[in-house]
Amino acid sequence: FRALPAPAPARSEYREYKYSRDTEPLVTKMIVFTGDDPTTNVPPHLPVRYFHGNVYAESVTVLRDGTRTTGIEVSLMYEAPGRADGEQVVECKKSIVSFGDGTQAVQSALGSPCKVFYKSEDKLRIHSASPHRNLTSKSDYFYNYFTLGMDILFDAACHTVKKFILHTNFPGHYYFEIYHRCNFHLHLASGSGDGSCEAGKAVSTSSAAA
Repeated sequence: FRALPAPAPARSEYREYKYSRDTEPLVTKMIVFTGDDPTTNVPPHLPVRYFHGNVYAESVTVLRDGTRTTGIEVSLMYEAPGRADGEQVVECKKSIVSFGDGTQAVQSALGSPCKVFYKSEDKLRIHSASPHRNLTSKSDYFYNYFTLGMDILFDAACHTVKKFILHTNFPGHYYFEIYHRCNFHLHLASGSGDGSCEAGKAVSTSSAAA
């Protein structure tokens, strides 16, 4: 079937495609894809009629400086302003958000968040030198970007980025279908015998194994 291969194991004596109900092979895997080759396919783009003024992430690349993560580069997709001919067009733009960026810089790069969530308790506070001294201090807060598939944590004291959370929309998870799938790309470094690091193989959630 085009775009719907269903592999089934078959021994040599079964390859004449004449099976009985007791000996026919069983389907072991099903792949749904676009294009002609299931090994090189990419996820199809969201039709522009479903944007409704929202901004989506085509891909997210984790930026690395050696062995240190510095931020993320987001490829944004959005509906272009109305054209004279009435045709709807999707435009793309790349934005970079780094650790230490302030709230205004993040909103300039990604737009306003879908929601702002304030942490009700800080479970890591018990490891501080005086866990009960600052109980009335402000709590850290998240910018929730549901359509981008990510959360950004800000420090309550200086209001700068301190953490990125990228969601893969895993079936069965509590946040399944709340966040759009974030197709992020992470390049890892493999260590060598002399203590240096060389570029490793890229890990991507958009691969068939994810």
